[in-house]
Amino acid sequence: MIFEIVDDPATLEHVLRLRIKEGHSARLVAAYGRPWKTKKARDPHALQPDERDFDIHFKRDGVMHRWSKIWNSGGGEDYTLFVQAPPGSRMHDDPLCEVGCPYVVRGFDYGYLGVLWLKDLIYRDGRWTFDLSHIHESGLIQSKAAAKKEKDGNGPASRELLRRLQQIYRILLSRALRGVYVWFEDEETRSHVSSLLPR
Repeated sequence: MIFEIVDDPATLEHVLRLRIKEGHSARLVAAYGRPWKTKKARDPHALQPDERDFDIHFKRDGVMHRWSKIWNSGGGEDYTLFVQAPPGSRMHDDPLCEVGCPYVVRGFDYGYLGVLWLKDLIYRDGRWTFDLSHIHESGLIQSKAAAKKEKDGNGPASRELLRRLQQIYRILLSRALRGVYVWFEDEETRSHVSSLLPR
């Protein structure tokens, strides 16, 4: 079982494409750290990079790069399309053309997963916490509102929201059969997780 941290989202996609060429299944996934702004777009794949759900700028070897993707598309509230990728769908032609949310991997196993660890669940001052401005899951609206009322972030609502976020990441990190590659949007969180790995 591989667990590997990569430097940028383009590298994340690249290593997954190598695994697909070897005959394995692979998928890009993320928690709810980005709003689903393309949800009602007629053809989200045709949108410009800055109109997509993921539009990430990063530097590699001193040169700025851009990586953009959309969330799951075409299924509305029916997540079976995101999972099954029937012939004729974009996902059938390219399983890495979209980023899947946790719903697409619950109960489904892939050979490899590429996880975009965003800024919703972060590590600060020796403990796990969250950034409310980066939580966009509709199912967490009430939990988020209750946690927002707690000033110190240590009340019962905050602890429950943290537990739910950790559960989401547990799902994302446990659905690969052969390996997980992770890109961290937050450097401090990356450093903490990296420090836990065997040298």
